[in-house]
Amino acid sequence: MRFVSFLIVLTAAMMVLSQPVMAQANLHDAPGSYDGLLDIIRNSANQWSGQLRGYATNLFWSLVTISLVWNFGQLVLRQAEFSEIAAELFKFIVINGFFYTLMIFSVDIASAIINSFRQAGATAAGVGTGLRPGDLFSLGIELAKTLTHPTVNPMVALQSGLSGLIILLCFAFIAAFMGITLIQAYVVINASVLLMGFGGSQWTRDYSMAMLRDAMAMGLTLF
Repeated sequence: MRFVSFLIVLTAAMMVLSQPVMAQANLHDAPGSYDGLLDIIRNSANQWSGQLRGYATNLFWSLVTISLVWNFGQLVLRQAEFSEIAAELFKFIVINGFFYTLMIFSVDIASAIINSFRQAGATAAGVGTGLRPGDLFSLGIELAKTLTHPTVNPMVALQSGLSGLIILLCFAFIAAFMGITLIQAYVVINASVLLMGFGGSQWTRDYSMAMLRDAMAMGLTLF
């Protein structure tokens, strides 16, 4: 999938460079269309979380009920003291309350993690906080155009053309990779809401933490 996306971006880039007359007109339209596609995918994926949260809630409370019966059943069978039961109940409520809150706000938390890494990377690079794949592609086009001025010297023309092409290929690859990572983030964040329901049991909580680990990994990739 990454290779196919790279070929698509590369083809668009070659078309822009091969048509100088249309380059200025396409400079903003092509990246804008690419970013528009990402917006469509993000908006479509955002609709999944609301539909899946109901299933996750039912799963969560089912697992909470099972854990409650198992944990406190053991305390009753070994005739635990009231203070021990009260302490266990308090810990049970706090832990499950935390995972329930995590389930309700999982999309917002994961999005904040990813966006914080994007913002940190953009700030470190000095390019602002709203960097998108289309912006990277536009920057590559502008930089490549500065190296492809017409000249009568064939060697200079060849060198400048190759330099511009290499720069454009690098930026096209980065833009494609960034776009694929963003699409993966949109899908994983919203589809993984169902996994957050596994936070209702101590035996399955590792599944509920998987989305946060994925968000950290994708955030670092974008950084």
